[in-house]
Amino acid sequence: MTGPTHRSLQSIAGVQSSKGSYPQAVEQSSGEKAARYIAAATPANTAAAYARAVDHFRIEWGGLLPASESSIVRYLAHYSMKLAVSTLKLRLAGLAHWHREHGFSDPTKGSEVRKVMKGIAREHQGPPRQATPLPFDHLQKMVLTLESNILVARDKGDRPALLRHLRNRALLLLGFWRGFRSDELTRVRAEHTKVYRGERLEIYLGHSKTDAIAEGQTFDAPALRILCPVEAYLDWISESDIRSARYSGRLIVGATWEPRAFTPKASAPCSMPWPRTRALRFT
Repeated sequence: MTGPTHRSLQSIAGVQSSKGSYPQAVEQSSGEKAARYIAAATPANTAAAYARAVDHFRIEWGGLLPASESSIVRYLAHYSMKLAVSTLKLRLAGLAHWHREHGFSDPTKGSEVRKVMKGIAREHQGPPRQATPLPFDHLQKMVLTLESNILVARDKGDRPALLRHLRNRALLLLGFWRGFRSDELTRVRAEHTKVYRGERLEIYLGHSKTDAIAEGQTFDAPALRILCPVEAYLDWISESDIRSARYSGRLIVGATWEPRAFTPKASAPCSMPWPRTRALRFT
């Protein structure tokens, strides 16, 4: 069979074939989304801590996976006087996660494991370790340094440096007055922040360490006469012309996003609490 009719039939068959592949493409896209959401369910810091726990059990101690309840008990006993109780609990959480993810029964839920952990806690539990809060006079010195850097950058016409110092000042004051963790600072989004000039900032976070099931929380940062987080935020947003997106997720250069991610580690100079021995340095 030849001619226009044959070509028409081929064309129709081609369309049907193309349509037939469409659900497969959608299914693949849905599968990729599902995998991304599953990965997002466990924060990166938590996943890294779980991986370290598994490596410690398997490599440092020489344990086998999947583990038995008796091997977990021996592991805990071995490190009972070497690791803090909180660290041992984190190690157990990491091992439990590994077993669940790989379809094995969880040996950390055994009665002997619970009894051993309870005994270790009773004998070796100490006061919780707390980082030293940032002293107020240190905060003042840091802000003065940043404001000096801002003036120098303006005089030199160095826009990347200007935006960087404005950002650092805003995040520093937000972190101090709201007590945000570094990872919480990196999740602040411009479109989820409301400004009430002279009153407060209203910041919505989709999830945080204290919001394990990601219901979302709203935080207020106060407007103050000195070291004001509201004015620092407005100065930064106005200068950088940010209107939406995760504005602390990238370092801003001019009107474009610099390709280097702003991570919790990168925000360390701007986050609280602050060790007394930490050098006061901004770049």
